[in-house]
Amino acid sequence: MTETVEQLTERVIREEVQRKLNQQDFGLTGRMWTIKDLQQWLGGKSKDWVKDNTIFNPQFSREIQAMIDDQVIVEGRQGKAWLFKANEFSHWLDKHWKEFNW
Repeated sequence: MTETVEQLTERVIREEVQRKLNQQDFGLTGRMWTIKDLQQWLGGKSKDWVKDNTIFNPQFSREIQAMIDDQVIVEGRQGKAWLFKANEFSHWLDKHWKEFNW
């Protein structure tokens, strides 16, 4: 079976994310991500794509709210940037990887 360009892109991005998660020295613990960091982590997707597929996706609203309540996500209010605890949020991204609108 031949992979489509979209399937190949998704597989390569997923493998890269998994490689980064598996690197012991990558050091996500204690790091905070911005939307721009998430854009890079998700293969160069746009800021709107990142927001629409993660924090503003109704499918994940309860999980996102729980992460806001637990301060895994610091909500961007009054012009401030959204912040994400990289270690915890990277695991959440991996858990929901196939559910994103690639």
